[in-house]
Amino acid sequence: MADAGRLPHDPGALSWTEAFHRLPTEAPPASAWPALAARLDARAARQARRRRLWWGGGVALAASLALLAVAPMLRAPVAPDAPAVASATAAPSPAVDAAVANAPAVDAPAAVTPAVSRSG
Repeated sequence: MADAGRLPHDPGALSWTEAFHRLPTEAPPASAWPALAARLDARAARQARRRRLWWGGGVALAASLALLAVAPMLRAPVAPDAPAVASATAAPSPAVDAAVANAPAVDAPAAVTPAVSRSG
C-alpha cells in the first residue's frame, strides 16, 4: 500500500523542466514612483488653490482699507448756501448776553450736610 497515495503516471503530463519553462516569468516589483508622483501633484494643487484663495482675500482686504482711507476725501463739498457753524470770533446774540448777566455767580460748590437719623 505504499503506492496507494501516488497518482498514476499520466503519459501526457509535462516533465518538471517543461512545466517550469511554461510558467510566466516573474514580474518585477511595481515602481512606487507613479503613485508618489500622483500624491505630490495632488498636494501641490491643493496648496496652489489655498495660496490663490489667500492672495485673493489679501487683495480684497487691501482694496477695502484703501477705500476706507480715501472715502472721506471723496465726500461732496458743502454747498455755499448751507448755514455756517458759529465760530469763536462771532458775537453772541443779545439773548445769550442777558442770560449770562442774570446768572448767579458760583465760586464754590454748596456744602451738603448729611442727614443724621437718631433712633434709639
